[in-house]
Parts: sequence; C-alpha cells; structure tokens
Amino acid sequence: MRNRLNRLGLESKSHYKLYKSGRRWVAASITVFSVGIGLTFNQVEQVKAATGTGVDTADNSASVSSDMAEPSNAVVLKSASTATATKTATQDAKAATDVTAATQDTKATTDSTGATSASSNRQSTAATKPAAEVGTASSSADSSASISSTDGSSASAPSVTSKSTDKEATSASATKTATTSADTDVLNTETTSSSVANDLTDATTASQTRTETGKTASIPTAEAPTITTAVTSRALPLTGALASRSANTPVTKSTVQAVSAITSEAETKPTVSLVTTGTVSMDYGEASLADLESHISSPDETPANDVAYYIQDAAGNYLEDVNGNKVNLLYALFLDSADVNDYVDVVYTDEHGQVTKYSGDTDFSTLDQIGSYSVTINAAGKAGMSRVMQDYNAYDTSTSDLDDFVPTFSTGASDYTFTINIVPVKITATTGKNGLIILRPSQLYTGSLTMLPVVTVKNATKQNILQISNGEIGDAKPGVAGKVGQRVLTLADFTYTYQGTETNLTGADTGKYAITLNDAGRKAVQAALGSNYILDDAAVFTTTGAVQAAGLGLTIANDTVIYNGKPQGTTVAITAGTAYDHFDFTTTTDTNVGTYDDLTYALADPTQAAILAKNYTVTTTDGTLVITPADLTVTVKDDNPVYDGRAHGTTATVTSGTNYDQLAFTAVAADGSGATTYTTVGTYAMTGTTAADTSNYKISYVNGTLTIDPAKATITIPNKIYWSDGTQKNLAAVVTGTVNGETLKYRVTNGMSAVGTKTITATPDADDSVNKNYTISVIPGTLTIGDIAVKYLYEHVDANGETQVDASETGTATHATDTTATDYLTYTTAAKPKTGYALAPNTGLAYNGTLTDQGGTVTYRYLAKTETAIVTYFDQTDNKVIKTDPLHGAYGTTDAYRTADTIAAYENAGYDLVSDDYPTAGVVYDQDDIVQKYQVTLVHKFVTRTPDNPGTPGEPIDPDNPNGPTYPVGTDFEDLTEQVSQTIQYLYKDGRTAKPNNVQAVNFSRNVTVDEVNGTVVYTDWLTDDGTMTGRFEAVDSPSITGYTADPTSVAGRDTVSGTDLSPDVQVYYQANPEKATVTYEDTTTGAVLTTDPITGDYQTVSNYRTADRIAQYLNMGYELVSDDYPTSGAVFDKDGSTQAYTVKLQHKLLPLTPENPGTPGEPIDPDNPNGPTYPAGTAVQDLIKQVGQTIHYQYQDKSTAADANMQTITFKRSVTVDEVNNKLTYTDWLTGTATTGRYMPVDSPEIKGYVADSTRIAGNDEVHNADADTNIVVTYQAKPENATVTYVDVTTGKTLAIKSLTGDYQTTSSYRTAETIASYVKNGYQLVRDNYPTSGAVFDVDNFAKTYTVTLKHKLVTVTPENPGTPGQPIDPDNPDGPKYPVGTTAQDLTKQVSQTIKYRYQNGASAGTDNVQLITFNRDATIDEVEPTAVYTDWLNGTSATGRYTTVMSPVITGYTADKTQVAGRDSVANTDSDTQVVVTYAAKPEKATVTYVDVTTGKTLVTANLTGDYRTQSNYRTAETIAGYVKNGYELVRDNYPVSGMLFDVDDFAKTYTVTLKHKLVTVTPGNPGTPGQPIDPDNPDGPKYPVGTTAQDLTKQVSQTIKYRYQNGASAGTDSVQLITFNRDATIDEVEPTVVYTDWLDGTSATGRYTTVTSPVIIGYTADRARVTGNDAVTSAAQPTNIIVTYAINAEKATVTYVDVTTDKTLATVSLTGDYQTSSDYRTANTIADYSNQGYVLVRDSYPVSGAIFNDDGVVHSYLVQLAHVTTATTETKTITQTVHYQSTTGTQLHDDTVRAMTFTRTKRVDQVTGDVTYSNWSTNQADHTFERVAAFSIPGYHAVVTGTQAVMVTPASVDDVQTIRYVTDRLSTGETPKTPVKTVTVNKSDKIKTTDTPDKVATVKTPDKAQTVATTTAKQASVKRSVDLKQAQAVEQPAQTRPANVKTVKLAKTTKSVKPTAAHQSATHKQATLPQTNDNRQASVAAELLGLTAATLLVGVSAILKKRHN
Repeated sequence: MRNRLNRLGLESKSHYKLYKSGRRWVAASITVFSVGIGLTFNQVEQVKAATGTGVDTADNSASVSSDMAEPSNAVVLKSASTATATKTATQDAKAATDVTAATQDTKATTDSTGATSASSNRQSTAATKPAAEVGTASSSADSSASISSTDGSSASAPSVTSKSTDKEATSASATKTATTSADTDVLNTETTSSSVANDLTDATTASQTRTETGKTASIPTAEAPTITTAVTSRALPLTGALASRSANTPVTKSTVQAVSAITSEAETKPTVSLVTTGTVSMDYGEASLADLESHISSPDETPANDVAYYIQDAAGNYLEDVNGNKVNLLYALFLDSADVNDYVDVVYTDEHGQVTKYSGDTDFSTLDQIGSYSVTINAAGKAGMSRVMQDYNAYDTSTSDLDDFVPTFSTGASDYTFTINIVPVKITATTGKNGLIILRPSQLYTGSLTMLPVVTVKNATKQNILQISNGEIGDAKPGVAGKVGQRVLTLADFTYTYQGTETNLTGADTGKYAITLNDAGRKAVQAALGSNYILDDAAVFTTTGAVQAAGLGLTIANDTVIYNGKPQGTTVAITAGTAYDHFDFTTTTDTNVGTYDDLTYALADPTQAAILAKNYTVTTTDGTLVITPADLTVTVKDDNPVYDGRAHGTTATVTSGTNYDQLAFTAVAADGSGATTYTTVGTYAMTGTTAADTSNYKISYVNGTLTIDPAKATITIPNKIYWSDGTQKNLAAVVTGTVNGETLKYRVTNGMSAVGTKTITATPDADDSVNKNYTISVIPGTLTIGDIAVKYLYEHVDANGETQVDASETGTATHATDTTATDYLTYTTAAKPKTGYALAPNTGLAYNGTLTDQGGTVTYRYLAKTETAIVTYFDQTDNKVIKTDPLHGAYGTTDAYRTADTIAAYENAGYDLVSDDYPTAGVVYDQDDIVQKYQVTLVHKFVTRTPDNPGTPGEPIDPDNPNGPTYPVGTDFEDLTEQVSQTIQYLYKDGRTAKPNNVQAVNFSRNVTVDEVNGTVVYTDWLTDDGTMTGRFEAVDSPSITGYTADPTSVAGRDTVSGTDLSPDVQVYYQANPEKATVTYEDTTTGAVLTTDPITGDYQTVSNYRTADRIAQYLNMGYELVSDDYPTSGAVFDKDGSTQAYTVKLQHKLLPLTPENPGTPGEPIDPDNPNGPTYPAGTAVQDLIKQVGQTIHYQYQDKSTAADANMQTITFKRSVTVDEVNNKLTYTDWLTGTATTGRYMPVDSPEIKGYVADSTRIAGNDEVHNADADTNIVVTYQAKPENATVTYVDVTTGKTLAIKSLTGDYQTTSSYRTAETIASYVKNGYQLVRDNYPTSGAVFDVDNFAKTYTVTLKHKLVTVTPENPGTPGQPIDPDNPDGPKYPVGTTAQDLTKQVSQTIKYRYQNGASAGTDNVQLITFNRDATIDEVEPTAVYTDWLNGTSATGRYTTVMSPVITGYTADKTQVAGRDSVANTDSDTQVVVTYAAKPEKATVTYVDVTTGKTLVTANLTGDYRTQSNYRTAETIAGYVKNGYELVRDNYPVSGMLFDVDDFAKTYTVTLKHKLVTVTPGNPGTPGQPIDPDNPDGPKYPVGTTAQDLTKQVSQTIKYRYQNGASAGTDSVQLITFNRDATIDEVEPTVVYTDWLDGTSATGRYTTVTSPVIIGYTADRARVTGNDAVTSAAQPTNIIVTYAINAEKATVTYVDVTTDKTLATVSLTGDYQTSSDYRTANTIADYSNQGYVLVRDSYPVSGAIFNDDGVVHSYLVQLAHVTTATTETKTITQTVHYQSTTGTQLHDDTVRAMTFTRTKRVDQVTGDVTYSNWSTNQADHTFERVAAFSIPGYHAVVTGTQAVMVTPASVDDVQTIRYVTDRLSTGETPKTPVKTVTVNKSDKIKTTDTPDKVATVKTPDKAQTVATTTAKQASVKRSVDLKQAQAVEQPAQTRPANVKTVKLAKTTKSVKPTAAHQSATHKQATLPQTNDNRQASVAAELLGLTAATLLVGVSAILKKRHN
C-alpha cells in the first residue's frame, strides 16, 4: 500500500480498475491488529482492577461474523434504550483512574469470557445475514451473539455489554472513551450503528453521546448500562497503530459497525466534513456499475463527469498529495480494493420509478439497466476512508498534518450519497454506431406502393440490435423490447414522396420516391427498441425507393363472327403480366361479310393510354377477324281465320336469326300463282319472298298454311215447365252465331200435353246453302208438364213399432194459370189437422213451393201422440222405491202391462203386498200429455228363531216356498249360544310348563229375528243361564316357584263377563333373577365419558357383549384406542347383586393437511373406511389456498376493450390440522412463500396508436394481505385528434387545383365527401380520373400521421367527327347549357375532303357497255376539344385509319358475249388528300357459250342424270325436259321444280355454262285408319305397273287402344258396383315412299294429341260405406305405350255414431252423455241398464228410457241418433222420535232403592225426508199423541215395612227440548216386628247406547234409561272378534231402516229368558221379570207393546179387507 501511494506522487495522471488483489497480507494484518486491540483491552482491565468496579454478567451479546477463517477482535457496544459515552483523562499511566468519579452508578468490569458465551447454533445465521443486519444489535434480553468465522469456528473476543431495562429498546449507542497519559497515545474508540431497509423496523433511533473530561453523562437510575472496554497491558504508539493498520485490513459490512478513528491531542481544532462533487452519467450498453472506477478521478484531476470526495480544513484548504493534487478519498478507497461492493449500499430507481435496493456481495457488472443508482458509502466505507487518511498521514507527513483534516462523519446519509445515471442511448440517422439505417427498397409497378423498407438499428459497436424486415422484427438483441416475429411497421408508418416531375397519375407511378419514417413509424420503432434506446428527435430517417414498370402481354384474339349489321372487332386478352389499372381495350372493326387481318389494340381514353405507356412495358400479338353471313329463317305464319265473307291472307316473318337490315318479306301462294289472299273456306299453301339484297344473309324459307274455317252457329232449345191443363205445349228454338244476317234452316220436334218430360231438339237442313257455311251445334231442351196432388194420412205406431194408418184423405194444390206471370209455377196447399194427431215432419214435397219438375204428391202425415204412465214398486219397510216401470202408448190405446207377475216375484222374495192401485185391465192412455202414476206398496216379512228353534242357513224359511228366502248365516244354534272362558297358563320363559292351567267358564244364549227380504238378522242381548246379562271370573293368585319371580304375581278377577267377550288365555311367566355390569368408554382427549353400556344377564351366564364393535364404531368416528380392560371372551355374571365395571379409553386422532395434500369435504379420510370420518368443510384445497388479484382493465371511452387486461395474482397458503372426532380445524397463518404479505408490481399502461391513456403507470403495492379484496383498476384511452388532406390535381396541366384540410378524432370518419367538389369541376369541363378518397369518408385510423388523398382530374376532351360534328357557340353538353361551347372549326365541312377515280366501259363502237365505276376516297379528320381551355386539336386527314387513300383494283364487268380489253384496272395504295381526280376507259368484244341440265332427286340428294348443251351466244337450244320427266313420274317420282325454259334455253350468259335443274322428289302417299292400303296392290290404280302398297299399311297397323278399368269392391271382395272402363284410341298415318317402298309412320295420336286422357272418375256413393278413394284421378298424359290399367276401389263399412244422454228431470241438468260408435247396419252392445242401476244406487229412479232394449242399430248412415234417459230423485221419508222420560225413584231416607222405578216416556215424532241424490234433508214439525204434553201425577207405592213421605209426584209438562224428569218419593221405615228382616234393595236396569243391559247397584241414584238424542230406527248387531269360534257375516249385520207403519221406532227385539228353567221368585227374579216385560230401546212396558201389536194387526186386517173390496169393485 505504501509503495502504491508513493507512486501516486510520481504519476501525472492515473486511472485504475478495481482489480481484486491477493490476500496474502490478510493473516499478518489481522495478527498485528489483534495484538494491538488485545493490549488496549488489557489496559482497560488494569483500569477496572484499579477502580474495583465490576461488570454485571448479562445474557445479551452481539454477534459479529467475518467472511474470513482467521479470528479477529472487535469492540462491541450493546445497544440499549439509553447509552453513555464516557471520556476519562488520566495523567499517570501507572495509576488507576477511578471511573466512579465520573459515574457513580457505573460498574465496570472486564469479562474476558463474554465472547465465549455465544451459542454455536446461531453461527450460520450470523454468517449468512448481511453485515448491516448482523451489525444491528437486537434489544431482546435473551439474545446472544458470537464472533464467528465462515468455517464454523468460534472466536473469542471481549464483549462490551450493557443491560437494558426495556426489551423493546431499539436505539444504538455510540460510545467514545478517551484515556490520556504522558507517555501514551489516546485510543479513541467510536462505535456506530446503521440500519438498512431490512433491519427490524423498530430499530430507528441512533444516539451518540460524548462526555468531555470532568463531565458526566446522565445514566438512568433504574439500571445503568455497563460499558466494558478491554485495553492492552501497555499503550500502543501512534506509529505502531498506523503500522498495524497499514496492512490494509479490509473493513467490510461483515465486520462490526463501530470503527476506530485517531484523534490528536489538540481536540479543539476545527474539523470539516467530506465534500462531494460531480455526477456520473454512463450510456446504456457501454457500462455498468462495475465501471464506476473509470469515473472516479485520481488525485491529479477533477473531470466534470467524475465523483470525488475531497477534504477541506476550516480555512477552505484542500488536503493535497505530494504533487499538489486534491486527495480523492473515494479514489484511494476504491483503488485495488477487493471489496468495493461492501463499502456502498445501492438504491436503483428504474425509468418507471420502481425502486430496488442492493447491498452485500452484489455483482456490480449486473447493474447495467437505465435508471438512477443512488450509491451511499456505508459504515464500512467510512471506516475505509478513515484508514486511508491515516495511511496518508503515515507516509505523506511532509505535506500536511492530518490533524487538521479529521472528518466528522455526519449522520446525514446524503452527505455520503452520490448518483450514477445510466441513460438511454440516443439513436441518430447515421450508418455508424448508434444509428438507424433504412435500406433502399424497390418494387414493380402494382398500382399501389407496397415496398416496405428494411430498418436496422446499430449500437455503439455497430452491431445490429434491431432489424425490421417486411414490417416484422427479424433480429432483436437483449436490451430491446421487441420480440422476433412481432409485427411492428406497416406502409402507414412511412411517408412516400414522388420524385418525378410529371404527374403521378395513380399515386404509385414508376419512378423514384423519397421514403421517410413518419411519426407513427418512429413511435412503432421506439416501442420496439424500448426504453434503453431513444430515437433522436432531431434526426430524419429517410431513404429512396424505386418503382419499375410492370410487363404486360396483350393478345388480340382471332375470331370468326357472324354478320350483325354493326362494326365488329375481337377481344384483347392480357396473356402475360397483371393489369393493376382498369383499361378499356378495343380493336379495329369492319361491318360486311369478309376477312380482316392485322387487328391491333387501341385505347380510347387518353388517361388510360398514358398510364399504360408510363407504367407498363407492353408486347402485342395481332389477330384476324372473319365475318360470315348471318342465318335467317323466314317462316310463313299458319293462319286460321273463321269464315266471315271477307278476304284473308297471312304474313312472312323472320323467326330465327336477326334481320339486322330490316329486310321486308311477304307471303305468296306456294303454287306460283302469286296470290296473296283467299276468301272462300279452304286450305292454301303459302311461301315467302323478298326483293331486297341478301348478300349478308343465308336465308331459309319455311312454308305456311292459310286455312279458312266455317263459322260456328248454335241452335238452342230452352228448357220449359208448364202446369198440366190438357193442351199441347211446344218449345221454340233460338239461333246464335250467324254472320251477315244469314238465316239457318232447321226443323224442331213436336211437344206434348200429358204430365211428364220430353227432350225437344232441332235438325238442320244439310242441303241448305247457308247452313254449309257453318258448323251448327244443336243444344236440346226439355219440355216438362207437371202437376201437384195432395194427400192427408192419419197414423199411429203400434206396440211392434209399426205404423198403422187410421185414415186418409186427398186434396189439390192451388197455382196460377198465366204462363207469363212470374209466380206461374208457384203452388200452395192447405193442412187438415185432426184432434189427437200431431203433424209429423215433412220428408217429401214441400207443402208450398215452386214446380221444378213433373211435380208429385204433397203428403200431410199426422201421428197419434205418445202418452206415458209410471208404475212404482214401493218398499214400505225401507221406505224406498224398489223399481219403476215407465209405460208408453199411443193416445187412446190400452197398455198390456200387468203388475201381478212382478208382485208375485216380490212376494216370493220375502215381501208382503200392502196395496196395488194399477188397473187390473191395464192403463188406458186417455189423458193427453198427462203422465199417469200408479204405486204397488210392499212390506218385508220377519221370522224369529231361538236356541230351542234355530234356523238352518241356506235352507228355505218357508218349506212350502223352496225358491223363497233362506235362513241367512247367523241363525243356527251355534250363533245363538256362546261360552266365554278364561285360561291361565303358568310357563317358564323358555315356554316350558311351570304349573297346571287354571280354567273358568260362563255360558250365554240369545234369540234372532230375520228380515226375509234382505236377510238382515237382529239379535237380542246375550243372557247367562241365570238370565243375567253378565257372568263373573274369580281372581287367582300365581303359585310360587323357588328361584324364580312370577309375572304377574296374580290374575285379577272380572265381575262383568258378557256374551260378546273373548275367551282370553292369560300367561304367567317365571323369570330367573338378572345380574348387571357396565362398560364405560372414556375420551382421554376431552376427559369426557363417551357412553356407558349397561350389560345384564342371568347369574352364572356369560355375556355375549363385546367391546370390539363399539371400539370399531369409535375408531370409525376418528378415535384411537388407548386401552380396553373388558374381557375378550365376555363378562361372566358371577357376582350376584353387584354391578361389575369395565373401562375402554380412547383419544382423538389428528390429521395434518396442506395445500399440496388437501382434503375433499364429504369424502372419507380413510378410503378403506368409507363410513368413517370425512373431511370437514374448510379442508379443501380452496380453503388452504387464497388468491388476491389485481386486474387492470384498458378500455376506450365507450367502455369497449382497448387492450388485454393486466392481471397479477398473489397466492396465499396455509395448513390445517383436523380433529377427526369433532372436525375441529386448526389453521396456520396465511403465507405467500414465507411472508405474510405479497406484492403487486407497478404496471405501465400499453401504448395504443391514436389513443392517450389517463394513467400511464399503475403503481405497485408492497403490502398485499390475504384479506385484501381483489382490485379492479380501469385505464381509459381517449382518441387523439388526427389530420388528413384532400388534394385536387389537374393531371392535364400538372397543377394543384385545391387542397382541403380535414381533422377528426382517431378512428372516426370524416363527414367530408369529394362528390360535390368533383361535380363542380366536371361542370366546368373536367373529367374525374381517380378519386382515392373513400366514398364513405376518410377514417382517421393512423396515429400522428396526416393521411393524404388525391382527386385526380383531367381536362375533359370531346372529339367531334364528320359524323358527329359540332356547332360553334353551342354548349358541348346540352344538359350543361352554361358549360363549355364548341369552338370554330368543328363543323362537318371542316372535317371532310374527297378525291375520285372514274372508269368508263365502252363497246368498240363507243357505245356505253355499262355504268361507270367511280371510286371516291373520303378523307376525314377529328377535332379534339379541350373543354377546360376551349381549343380544338385536329387529327391528320385519314381515309379510315390511314393517312392515304386507296383505289382498289377494279375487275372489268363481265358482259355476256363480250371480252374486255382490260380485265381489271389496277388500284393505287397511296392516294393523298392533295391528289387530283383521274379517268380510265375499258373496251368490250363478243364470245361463245355452254349450258347443262341436271335431274336431281331431292329426296335422297342424289343427281339422277346430267344433259350437256352447247350453242352460240344469243342462240336458242332445241333440248326439252318433258319426256325425261314423264319417265321418272311413272316410276314413282313427282316433279318438284323444272327451271329449264319450256321453249328451250337461250345462250345469253358469256363464258358461263348455264345450269338448269329439274328437281324431282319421291312421291309420298299417306294411308290413314280411315283410308288404309292393301299390301301388294298398286297405289295408283291408273298405273298398275307402278309402285305397290307395302306391308304395314292396313287399318290394323294404324289403330291402337289403351284402357283403364276401375273395379268397385267391398272389403270382402264382393262387387260393389259396375266397373268403370275408359278406352283411348290412338291412330297414326303411314307415309309410303313410292320410289323406295318404305313406310314412315306419324306418332300415335288421340285426336290431335300425342297423349290421351283418362278423366277423373268420382267413386259412386254407397250408403253406409266409404270408398278408400273418393275419386280416381285422371291422367292427362296417357301414351300409346301405356299398358291397360286396373284400379280397385274398396268400400269400407262406415263407423256410425249415436249418443245416450242421461238427464236429471228433477234439476233439468244433464248427468252424462255416452257416445256410441258402430259399423253401419250393426247393433250396439251398449245397454243403459247398468248405468240406470248405478244412478238408482245413487238415489235416482228411472222416468223414461228411449234407448232400445236390444241396443241401438246404426242404420242411418251419417245420422247421429240421440237417445234420452230421464231420471228423477228418490225421496225417502223416515220418522224421527224424541223421547222425554220421567223416572220416579222409590227410596228410603238413606237412599236405599225400595221399589222398581216408575219410568214413563213421552215420544215426539216428525218426518224426515232425505233426497237420496243430494242428501238434502227437510223436516216436518214435531208432534205427539198427548195433546197436553204432560206427565200425569204418579201415586206412591205401598211398600211393606215403609210408608211414603208424600202421596205422589207432581204433574210435569214437557216439550221436545225438555230434559228428562227425575223425581224421588222418600219412604221412612216402619217399626220392625220381631223376627222380620229388611228387604233386599231392588236392582234396576240401565239401557246404554249399545243396548247392552247391565245390572248395577246404585245406592244413591236410581238407574236411568239412556236414549240417543235422535233415536234412529236402527238395530245394531255386535260382530264377534277373530278368536270367537263362530262369526256373523258382516254383510248380514248392516243397519236396517224400519218403516214407521210396520212397527214402532226404536224397538229392538229382546231375548227372553228360557222358560224351561224354574226361577226362584226372589227380588232379583222380580227385577228380571220386570226387565223382560220392558222394551230395551223405549223402555215401554211389554203389555203396551202387545196392545200396540194387536191394534196394528187389526188395522192391517181392515186395510186388506177394504183393498179387496175396492179391487173387486174395480174389476
């Protein structure tokens, strides 16, 4: 170090890299330094020894670690809440200084073992933590620290400790202790502590205290900190100290935070702080923080961009080196230091404001990103500076004394902080370093600019860092933002400027373009570069591109076209290259038929021509055009006029091809007569002709026919109807259709006079001349003579349903006689009603109407009315209708119905007849419209049986009526007797008998009454053999059995055993004594008892109880077994009377879960235990993982999405422990990684072209907690304003006409349109060339780029031609009168010039031989007018397209018989418009001639023979064709045409062999079905040797028939009607070729049609049946090839319908409607009986049933018959009673019953009527037989031994609402005679609601007879239970209503005691006898009942007698 520092003085300027040096000096340096520190600590130890102060041992110590393996010493001041720095001066080195003089409470001691107390388990932590963190002492009282090395060894060091009274104390202390001596230097110890960002947050305060000599710093009185300073045994000289420091021991942040500084004795000298100067700025990519040494100046220089730390004294003098340069402590500090990065702390702030802190061993070479690096010299750096200054002091003392430059290390961090800026690289427009280059592009012309240049950006080393090709990044080096493949640039990012001088017609014309990166492009490139490279704003990035002409090959097509009357050319095809513009290519043209070579292309539009010439290299291939004649077909119209007396012709028109020249054609007679019209009826052949030039056409004529048809006339005979009057009636004909007033001749048939119809027709006269002109149709008429007769019928329908006529009469109709009257055919008739008859519906002729035919008979049909009677059979016992018979008959008839048989049947069924009011002779229907009603009244028969005289079920009750009622079940002996028993069984629990059974029994009997009608049985009560209602079972004690307990111990007795009771079996069981045990299940986790299972069992038995299942149950619930003391083989009950106890202990099972191993709530924890504990809610992975997210949404102002959202998600996790028993969950804290909070990174808003974000950056968040809600942030983008221009360019002049500037927001559309401006220019003579402005308006879709649009206009040029000249002064466009005008020089005369050649033809004599040939050459020129600048520019004079004209070679005309001296006159090819006219003469001489006659067979197209003729010109040949033609005709030919002159031909055509043609054709003869041929016979009888008829010409060969047969069948195959047959006859003609005898047939035709027609046939209607096809559809296209057709129409029987309606006549409502269906003529199986029976069961009675008994017959097809069933409600009347009783008790004064009660009843009655359908109830008023409603007085009985207190009761008046009356007559006891005993109280009978009689003792109250409030006439039978031996059929035990007339209400038959037994006359017997004489229901006395019965019998006898008398009288 010394040598290096000396060298600094010798060098004028030096910069050094921070190279890492070797560390060989480390060991020696540490050794020396340690010895020095040790001596110092030894000195302090001597002070301590002298002063006697001690140090309290503390647990706290600070940890110091070194990154070296060698031990080192350090002085550590332990941080405390308050620290004191003490300075003590001592003059005597050997004398101890009493520190207590300064600090009374301070105890100083030396603890050399303090450092050894550091715990080894914290070594790794101390070693790995940053130095700043380790250097900060914690205030925790139990913390300890050690001095340790990285290799794990522990170093011993003295410790300076201080105790803190506050565990939360956080301040660090700095203590300085100075000791002076005459022969020693002062050791100045200073300890500092600094905190960095990752220190404990509460360690925020640092304190520094200095105490001068004689001053004492205050120390808290609680417990002052103890400062222990270790010193060496002797003072260390200054030079020695410096020598020990000269070893350059590195002071790093890994070492202690306190460093030593040397101070001089002159402490009072002024000191200064360090001064910083300069700021470092480095370019990105060229440097990193590792290059910092390049920017720290050496002592001899102070560059402006460097950083320096200089030291000044108080006077402002700088510390300088030996060379006079300022000493830069920073340079000296960093020079060759191995640990520069440990000297500084770095805080990096990137361009977005994101802050990152670096400390420790950070590689500075990695800190190379743009931004600001704040570099702070930390404590280690400051210590290094102090050391450097001392080094200077040691070796440069000749210059200055460092005592004047002692720095004060201030606490302000900024004093030790300097900034290093790494700035973006500026990219300029250069090809060198840090430059952007745009390569020159080129393209072929495409109509638009597509060349996208390559952009390359180079760095400082000229290496490519970014290359953009075709708009995409092809190369991107680290440090740029763009990625390879990312599309960056488009054409819109460049501005293209055309460099040519001419007009750019398309905007992309060939030439050079300046290409400049525009603002949008710059932004795009900048975005790709990112923030590390910045494009220079002042730079312009440009290049040059070129557009080259595109190749284009044009081919003019060879074409053959057909003449169309217009000039024609061919097409131009692009056969090579692409046309990027629109071109209207044309070719040269001609009109007439001919061949035209060398066609080439042309463009009429000069702008298109200019674009083509400028932007394309064109190659052409010429073509040839051939124009051929046009085909033309002229057809003569077939006309078919109707005869009208006028002439008719037809027309010839062009029907195929186009008549371009409008040639005129006419129709003439084909026979050569030349006629064009005809008048008479007939058929005429017509052909076509024309006189026009047809050289451009090829014409074919199609002949036509003119046919004049006869006119149509009709003779119509009108239909007519007359009333018959004995005179003959005739009909007149009406003629229509004649013309010109002509009259037809005809005869009409005669009429008639008799009633009937006759067809009248007319017969035309066939010979009449007028009639021959017409086709006459005759429409016959019908003559009808009619009459109306009247008939009156009077009928009735008999019992068989047949109609019988009672009488008949006749009458006449009335009608008019005037045949002309409008009501002539109207008639009327009169009705003739008759009493008792009703007019039936009219099914025949209307009574009044109009005669429409022959008439007939009007019938008035009267039917006798149907009357009704009803016979009702009434059950008086049940008070209901049994049956209702409705009767119907005609008025006045007697019904055959009788009641006798029905009554007999009911009597046989158990009824007795009461009355019958139906007439014995039958009902007579003599009451019109009145229903006659009759009733037969019946009652039930009853029979009573006893045990002594029982019935036999199933046997007849009356042996004389074996078919009558039988005894029902329940009437035999077994049903009338009963034994009730009780059996007690004594059993062991296993069922073994323990003791014999105990049995007791009671016998009962009863009587029964049988209803013979319904078999209902009514029983009396059960009575014992003693005549009582109940018997008794005695109580029985259970016997004892040793060792067992009986259950029960006794069986109680029963005092009231009734006959309806069961015979019970009672079991008494004996059970062995039980023993007990318990098993308790304990939860050791909670200490709770889970359950205790009690166990029982007989003594000395083994319990089958096991704990395994219960333990398994708890294991299944999540427990774990701890212990189980229950015997595995079960508990033995061997301890009688004591309970044995067992315990099973269990504990909760705990299950840890993590996010990586979560649970599934609801799923079993143990998959092998599916029914065991399940994972509770809160254990799923989503319960252990929580995500907190921040989403930044980027949207436009309209809320639409502007960019993909930015999402950051922080995941927090935790673990959980599950208690499997109670599902209790224990969670750990939420952590993300190991921290409790997460962090959102700051996010820059994306740049969107054309938009500005409202927030360019969203700040991060370093404290995101798990409980925080998700964050949603919206960044809104607003569109930027954009510009565009529209330029209007005049391409004709190259000038700009106007520029329109447009503005609008980005991505909006401008409202500006160019149409209006263009229209104004067009109006002033311009023509639009191109408008690239969008029709829908400009869209501002390119950011920061002004789009340019060009509207290209040119001067509109109008060309005037000789054919279309102009008129000077007139508007060129008539629709634009104010527009440009024609200039002078544009008339036709200005545009035409002619030059001529004349050829004259002359005979040798000079006479004219023909018309002169004149050739005119017309020269034309066009004038092109510029409408903007009205000037005319002429084309050259042209003849067609040539500048010169041409006289064509002219062939001399051929003149018959002459030869010209010049066969032609040669032409001239270059006749100029300036040449003079010329004249030529041609002379002619005569020649010989030839001719030929050819005979042609036009049928075959062959030539038959040719005759050659010769002769001189102008002579006539003697050859004739007649004889040859005759020979051919004889052989079957016929002449078609002979153009050879009849008088011979004339040789009048020169040098030309005339040709004549005789056209012959095969003669064709047609045979028809009506005129057939005979094969082998001559066709022409006059030519027997001529052609014969061939085979195939007979009538059979020419006729064919096709048929369709429709067969009508039923489904069974039987015929349903006559077959329908349609025949179609097809005919054809045969044409015979007489030359070659072949036959050609016409098509088969039906009439004139190739197809025949089957008409649609409607299937016949068959009543009751439906055809499967309503019609057989016709066929309009039946061909001759069709096969005969057979069609079957099947008739299925119809399904008919009927309805049956059930009507409630009581309510007049419909109850139901039944729909019936059935086949026609079948009978329905539906019957109404069951439904009527159902309604009867519901309470209805039948009134009428119109439905047939045998079922409805479906015999009316399509008619729905309706049947009516009428029902009425049945009303039942019952009598209700209300009984008020009076009971009189006879009691002693003590309440003892002395006599039977006197019970009287007063019964009130009323009639209850119930509607059996609705249940509605109506009541009559209550009535009774006692008018005064009073219970009379009752006298007291005389009772032996007693006498009454009163003589009797009081009279009582009652009403139905009264309560029962109870009165008591009291008796007192007479004096007893000797030997007399008191009387036994009398028992009374109580009748309860169930009619069971019980005997009760009532000492205080007399028994009362209880009756219901409403006594119903119902007897109830008690049904036995299942255990009873015999059961009564429940159906026989139904309630039976007894009619009031039959027997009294509430009467129940009571079984009497058996009379065969003798009864002892006791008081009890008397009571029973009294009971037997009383009716149970009413308590009426039996004698009263007997009297009532006698009275009823008498009344019945009287009624029978009266009925018999009445019946006899009736008979």
